[in-house]
Amino acid sequence: MDDYKSKTVKAFDKYYEIFDSKFDIYTKEFLNKEINLFLTKLSGKEILDLGSGSGNHSLEFKKRGFNPLCVDMSPKMVELCKERGLNAVRMDIENLNLEPKRFDGIWAYTSLLHFPKYKFNKLLDSLIPLIKKDGLIFIGMKEGSSEGFVDSKKYPGVQRWFSCYSDEELTQILSKKFNIIFKSRTQVEEVKGGKTFLNYLCKLKTA
Repeated sequence: MDDYKSKTVKAFDKYYEIFDSKFDIYTKEFLNKEINLFLTKLSGKEILDLGSGSGNHSLEFKKRGFNPLCVDMSPKMVELCKERGLNAVRMDIENLNLEPKRFDGIWAYTSLLHFPKYKFNKLLDSLIPLIKKDGLIFIGMKEGSSEGFVDSKKYPGVQRWFSCYSDEELTQILSKKFNIIFKSRTQVEEVKGGKTFLNYLCKLKTA
């Protein structure tokens, strides 16, 4: 496994309980509007939760009557998903082995930011065949301009890869492949400054 993946997976495996709690709070406090919009715009029930983490988003999808498939590269995260009764599989996001046109929606929230920028277009291209004709993709990325491994005092002994983007950068990339039908910014306040996440609901362009 490439270094940027193996180091990031190691971080999630080691601190899975902390990340699970963090993801749960984030889901409940910051993403209600985005989740509601995504689900109400879907034409069917099948969702790919790409980089699902411990399944916090998919639990909400399932509670509302949808059929999420959790895909993550971290064994601990997949294990947590399964313990919660979610359909989950460990899979390399760069080498997805899934049925074409299976999903009405792909939820890729803060998962693609763990890959180098030069990989981003190829990752997007790999998702397009998985979506049904009227399917949607929801993408959440971290705002900024940096790229590389990040150390954190909260997670000593491990590193995670982050690729941060501007809205202009993401809009330009996404608009070549999709129609962007919704944008939002999620500001997360922290003791030492805030983080901003950029959110996009996209629909595949048709000829």
